[in-house]
Formats: sequence, C-alpha cells, structure tokens
Amino acid sequence: MMKIKFLFIIVLAIYLPGLAFAESKYHKLDSRTLTKIKKQVTFKMLLPQEQSLPRGWTVEVKNPFPLDINKPIRKIRLHYFDKNEHYLFGLEQYSVKGRKVIREDTNGQNSRRSYLDDFGPSTNGIKVFVNNCEGRFVHWALTNGEKGGFLWWIQDDTYIEMESLTISETEMLRIANLLK
Repeated sequence: MMKIKFLFIIVLAIYLPGLAFAESKYHKLDSRTLTKIKKQVTFKMLLPQEQSLPRGWTVEVKNPFPLDINKPIRKIRLHYFDKNEHYLFGLEQYSVKGRKVIREDTNGQNSRRSYLDDFGPSTNGIKVFVNNCEGRFVHWALTNGEKGGFLWWIQDDTYIEMESLTISETEMLRIANLLK
C-alpha cells in the first residue's frame, strides 16, 4: 500500500505541472484584438510591424491580466514567442506624461532626503539610439554580453522597455527600431 501511495505521488508530481500549464493563461493576440487594445491604451502604443517579424512568432498580453478591452489601459506588457513557443522577449510600455517618481539624495553623512521628481529612466548602461531617440542598453551580468539584456527609451511620450534572455543586443535593437 505504501508503494502505491509513493507511486501515485510521483505520477502527480510529474504530470500535474504539465496539466496546470498546458494552456497559456494569458491572452494571445490576433489583429482584431490588437486593434481594440490600441484604442483603449492611454498612450501611443508602439509595435513592430507584423511583416517585419519572422513567420510564426506569436504575441500575448501578460499585463493587464485579465485583459478587459472595455476599460482604459494605462500600462501594457507583451510577450513575444517564436514558432516553437519559446519566450523571446518582453515589451512593456506606458505614458511618461505627468508621471512622477520618488528619488533620494544623500549628503554623504548618513542622511537621506526623498523628493518627488518628473519621471526619467535610468542613465545606467550603454547609450543607444532607437528611432532617433536616446536610450540605454544593459547586458545581463551572467551572459558575458552574449545574449539579452534590458533596453529602454522614450518615444512619443511613451516609455518602452524590452528585455530578453535569448536574443542578442543587435537583434533587440533591430526589433526596437521596427516599432511604429
């Protein structure tokens, strides 16, 4: 009896995760849904032109989740997958108009001052240009600069951030320059 319980637990441990993730819980996009989303965002949403991406790539909405295309969308995160459903990159966007951030200053004497400031992305990383807009790229530390990283810039009052673990800086910049 003990062996049967043990075997049952092993079988559940192997198959249950596969059943739980067999179907994506996020919304795969088709052109009709994408058109509706573009009408609901509160900023200029930039996307790669469909014909510029390799055949078979898919995109899904990660955030907002669940997707409600009847409400204004203030921030969106899209995930792109290749034809084999392997994650390639994420693309997050939101408006910078009127956006504020809390910054901190130190005076070198163990005291800090917090203040509200206009939004501005980090200036860390390699300076790059995307669609004639200054941005930054930071490589993942563990990949020795071979694959992936973070890329961000502001275009048409929209903050865009792309991240990937699998595609190169050159490929990320190529895709970013296709956003219209």
